[in-house]
Amino acid sequence: MIGFARDQQRILLSFDRDHGDLIFGRAFAPPRAVVYLRLYPPNTETLEQILAGLMALGEKILDGQFTVISEDNMRQRALPGAS
Repeated sequence: MIGFARDQQRILLSFDRDHGDLIFGRAFAPPRAVVYLRLYPPNTETLEQILAGLMALGEKILDGQFTVISEDNMRQRALPGAS
């Protein structure tokens, strides 16, 4: 999925925390941006609210970032090679 998102210049949305290990720990070339949704369990209503909030903020806030979102928090770390 990382390679596909990178090749297509897409933002990767995932519930899988392994993407961070692959990018930061194993030096996989990152896609444009990664959003890791840390929701336990994934709740449709909460997910809809989070995605609507991200869309309202716009793509620029995500570009070049590994973003971790939980129900009550959002944090970001620059992706390797991001300017």
